[in-house]
Order: sequence, then structure tokens, then C-alpha cells
Amino acid sequence: MGRCLGVEISIISSEENMKLLLIERFWPKVDKSAGLEGCWIWKACTQKDGYGQFWVNGGMLQAHRVAYELVIGPIPKGLEILHKCDNPPCVNPFHLWAGTQSENILDSMHKGRQGGELSGTSKLKSFQVAEIKRSNLPPYRLAEFYHVDSSTIQDILHGRTWSRIR
Repeated sequence: MGRCLGVEISIISSEENMKLLLIERFWPKVDKSAGLEGCWIWKACTQKDGYGQFWVNGGMLQAHRVAYELVIGPIPKGLEILHKCDNPPCVNPFHLWAGTQSENILDSMHKGRQGGELSGTSKLKSFQVAEIKRSNLPPYRLAEFYHVDSSTIQDILHGRTWSRIR
């Protein structure tokens, strides 16, 4: 703070001012009732997969990425922001870490959440995959019946996907 002609003025850059405005808009949209160690849940707009969305400078950003930048700092070039808690609406910066897409995939596989019906993009359910694996029908017929591409059926039958289903 400074004074000019008897009036207090704030010496703050436009970048700092923008960050303060973001903070004022962002955190009221978060439920922090779980405390420092719990998940802080994004209460505003979300994507189908549960990740929060936040409007900034004419575009939508993922809320967990905004939380990371507000508290931790800039996201290193080429890195993603990953969840330790595996909870998409969580924006607790202490549950977030910067990592590569490869690290995200390995983390996902290690935690047993790679693919499957919970992925949000799957057209098949676990019981349908089990039916496909037991079937004697040719793959192209199975693809027609389940309304998926024949490569999806081939991937299932050859263990490239859904390998944990017997």
C-alpha cells in the first residue's frame, strides 16, 4: 500500500490482481468440510466424468488444475495434474501432483482402475465381457450384437483389454 494525494493506493500488478479475482471466484465453489486431509469437492459445473470445470478468460479449465496453480504454482510444461485420491471432483491441492501421462496410466493400472465399465467411455459392462469370452460366435457377430467395433471384440478375446474378467 502507498499513499497518493492523501489516498491509499494498492501497488499490485495486473497479474496479481487477476490471481486475487480468481481466488475470490474459485474457492466459494469448493466444499472443504472434510478438513485438510480430506477431499475438497468441486460444487459447480462438472464434466460427465466428474472433473470440475471453471470458466477463466473465455474458456473452461479443469478445476483441479486451477486449484493446483492457485496454491502450488504453474504446471510444469508437458505434465498433467494427477489425483492421489482418485476422486475427480476433488480440488484439494494436497491431493494433487504433477506427473506425465505415462505416470498417470501406470498409477491407474497399479490401482486397478484402468479401463472397464467405470472408465466412463466403456460401451460394455463386466457381465457382457464375460459373455463374450464364453461365446462360440464369431467376433463379427458378437460386435454386431453388442454394437461395438470388431476390434473391440478382438481386443477382449486376445486379452488386450478387460483381462481381469474371466
